Amino acid sequence: MSSTERDERDDEAEEVESSEASEAEQSAEDPNVPKNRAERRAAAKAARRGRVAVLADGTTPTGDEAIGEVSPDGSGLMLPTTSLGGNPAALAEAAPGAGRRRPPPRTMSKGTGDSEGVPEWARSIGDSLGQHRRTLTMAAAAVVVVVGSSLAWQTWRSTAAAKAADAYSEALQVSTATIEPEDAPAREDAPTRRGPVFRSMEARLRASVEKFRQVEQRYPQSRVAPLARLSEATALYQLGRYQEARQLYQGLMGADTAGLEARVLEGMAFTQESLNDLDGAAARYRELGAVQNAAYRDLAQYYQARLFARRDDRVHAKELLHGVIERTAHPTAADPLAASIQSLREQAVALLREIDPQDPQIVEYDRARAVGGGAEGEHGHEGGGRNPLDSLPPDLRRQLEEALRKQGRR
Repeated sequence: MSSTERDERDDEAEEVESSEASEAEQSAEDPNVPKNRAERRAAAKAARRGRVAVLADGTTPTGDEAIGEVSPDGSGLMLPTTSLGGNPAALAEAAPGAGRRRPPPRTMSKGTGDSEGVPEWARSIGDSLGQHRRTLTMAAAAVVVVVGSSLAWQTWRSTAAAKAADAYSEALQVSTATIEPEDAPAREDAPTRRGPVFRSMEARLRASVEKFRQVEQRYPQSRVAPLARLSEATALYQLGRYQEARQLYQGLMGADTAGLEARVLEGMAFTQESLNDLDGAAARYRELGAVQNAAYRDLAQYYQARLFARRDDRVHAKELLHGVIERTAHPTAADPLAASIQSLREQAVALLREIDPQDPQIVEYDRARAVGGGAEGEHGHEGGGRNPLDSLPPDLRRQLEEALRKQGRR
């Protein structure tokens, strides 16, 4: 190593030593400068409280250092010259001898629930709720259980109602199925049929009885259960099983049959008439004439006239038939029951003709038919009767029609 290099190294070492000595002298000259992290934290905390920091060596800033004005009361606290100096009230509380800051007085006694400024009725309500907390909790839980059960019941009920409607529509499909004898000739243009095909009316009626009975047994609490019993009773009557039909009709008297009370009375009267209970049948026919604001008055009077004719009481029979024929003479084309009214009129005329062929109404009826080319009383309506679903409530009818559409019947 040359002398020049040694001289440069010595110069650098002297500069480092000089710098370290200068820093040490500055630290020694300024005892108020924190020497480590703990002292810096203590200084910051003291500054927030408005006090002068006491350093780790027990010294305080010297009197000639510009640290802010000192309170003239000799407490050694700085006046609030900065945001770290606090406010005068806080400085007074932090002064020596003032002790720790006292917490504000309580407004509520611990454990008592009594508070100042709270109305008496509010305290009484709070006390009552506290005393009956368990009861209220149990009541709330009971309400939740009841509401949940109600929702579950409604969901199950709607599902069960839909299933019952589907089952009843299937039974109706059987009761209106095609009858095709075994020896019937095959037709090439015959439409494609859906659903069962029966060889005789009796076979279809027997199958209908079983189907309607299944609906009643599977869904006894559904809205279609009474309708299924009514349809079963009708099929039993058509099969000639009058005693069984009478029991079913009797059970339906006064039941909720969705507006089909007239059919119940009519079926009951038919059954009694078939069992030769003519007085009972006459009473049911009179009831039939009064239901639904006398909507079935003409039909009921025709039935009564038939009973009078059976008893050979032609005077009363003709009197009732005259009224029926007059009231059903001119049904309007817009009337949905026009076809049924026309059919009833023709039956009344036929019965009156059988009782007295020379009755003036029969003579007038024949004259009108002759003038009109045999079309007296006709208004372009074809027979076939009413749709059996028309008399049902709208919501139930929609369910049955929807079920029939799914099965391709409508």
